[in-house]
Amino acid sequence: MTTAENRGSAVTSFATGDETETLRAWLIERVASYLECGPAQVDPARSLADYGLHSVLALSLCADLEDHLHVRLEPTLVWDHPSVDALVAHLSTVVGRGEGPP
Repeated sequence: MTTAENRGSAVTSFATGDETETLRAWLIERVASYLECGPAQVDPARSLADYGLHSVLALSLCADLEDHLHVRLEPTLVWDHPSVDALVAHLSTVVGRGEGPP
């Protein structure tokens, strides 16, 4: 099941590595702000749960992603793709395809 539904045109695809890196940097900044640490302390390959990211913060991060990407996402997104790298890899396959939950 795809987890994104197009709601706008701000982000339509991740056609280049630059767009992927921009999203990765944005996610690292958001995660760091939630965890009250510096971005350099966030390893994008490490599970966010290892940092103590709990369900309320995961839902907040999902909502931030929806606002940032103008897509609708499953509330389980952060648990299904538990690291910054996993989130970016997943989002790069679904953002812009216009598919999503009913």
